[in-house]
Amino acid sequence: MSLTPKQEAESPGRGRPTAYEQELAETIIARLAAGESLRAICKDEGMPAESTVRLWATENRNGFSAQYTRAREAQMDALAEDILEIADAEDEDVNRARLRVDTRKWLMSKIAPKRFGDRKSHEVTGPKGGPLQTISLDRLKGMTDEELEVLERALVQIGVVDGDPSGEGEPEE
Repeated sequence: MSLTPKQEAESPGRGRPTAYEQELAETIIARLAAGESLRAICKDEGMPAESTVRLWATENRNGFSAQYTRAREAQMDALAEDILEIADAEDEDVNRARLRVDTRKWLMSKIAPKRFGDRKSHEVTGPKGGPLQTISLDRLKGMTDEELEVLERALVQIGVVDGDPSGEGEPEE
């Protein structure tokens, strides 16, 4: 006979806790914010399974989702402080220290990419790396239809715009 989730939670000494308990949630949040991994926290005696904690966050039990998110943000700050401590340590193997720092940096870039991810810049240039050429639309207002067609064909030929270089366009239906 299987127990209902409520019966499991109320059953003393039987498995891990699954029911949401405010005190337990606060402990998990505090430990996450201090930099500890959810996996390490949930391995401890009396702690719920990782899947249970993630369920609490997904279902937003008693506002747990927002607390969990803030704890993860604080966890990234704790990892940044860990990086400083690792880098400043004098007695550690350099290769191991580099691995520890790189792992934390990678994790931080994945969990909080806006704060800790690589900055990407996009540079737009004209042909052969030269400056972009711009055309003011005001200059087009005074042009005749013939002049506009010539301009369009020229732009299509040099690859600035897509279109039919004959100027015929597609027949209307």
